[in-house]
Amino acid sequence: MRWFIAVLLFVVPAAVAAEADAVKGRENFVKYRCNVCHSLAGQKPVATVPLRDLSREKPEAIANLIVARTHLAPQALFDEMAMSSAASQLSQRELMDIVAYLRLPAQKRQSEHR
Repeated sequence: MRWFIAVLLFVVPAAVAAEADAVKGRENFVKYRCNVCHSLAGQKPVATVPLRDLSREKPEAIANLIVARTHLAPQALFDEMAMSSAASQLSQRELMDIVAYLRLPAQKRQSEHR
């Protein structure tokens, strides 16, 4: 099963990616409890599995990492199952909104929280 997930390619329609909403993405990041394990680059306090700066990554690449649960996910079976469960509940719109949030530069995210 793991090999199947690894070869899964997530195709993001350009219109969906272009209309992604980082504010809703931040809400979904909390709603789906991503913030329990993950903190974003430049964010304090640092969570168990901090994410690297994703601001320059292509939206499709980030979506694939979330869906395929590759190197961004912890190796522990429980944590991997928790991420898989959350990711499986995301609609395509919610996923792309989270991606838009993850792509915000750290200083932009911090200024929006004030």
